[in-house]
Amino acid sequence: MGAPVLIKLADETIDPVRIATDEFAKGVIPISVNRRNKVRFKWE
Repeated sequence: MGAPVLIKLADETIDPVRIATDEFAKGVIPISVNRRNKVRFKWE
């Protein structure tokens, strides 16, 4: 999808799922959720 690699790769890894898994395991994926209002959902 064109996202930059956020970790140093040990070898020539080209599998995007493996790269994403390693990034998630190292905690470098920058994700934040901002909510403007507190909306409560009622699940049935």
